[in-house]
Amino acid sequence: MRNHKRAECYYCIHAVMTTGNYYLGCNKPDKKMSGSPYGVMKGWFDYPTLFDPLWKEDYCVNYVEKPTEEEEQKDGKAMQTL
Repeated sequence: MRNHKRAECYYCIHAVMTTGNYYLGCNKPDKKMSGSPYGVMKGWFDYPTLFDPLWKEDYCVNYVEKPTEEEEQKDGKAMQTL
């Protein structure tokens, strides 16, 4: 689901959901990631601790897509047969 740089974090295995809001944290931050100066100034882009991906300016080099529920079920069934 990497169609848009602003949405990719929601589908990444490194994303950490935060309580109480829609902002994210990141367990494997991209050192070259930058955010919109306006978003940074307003406190909406404190990457990688607490940020709204809407304010990202680049794709992340560490992006790894989360497996879908179907893929997880297939993996679980394959592990059970071993």
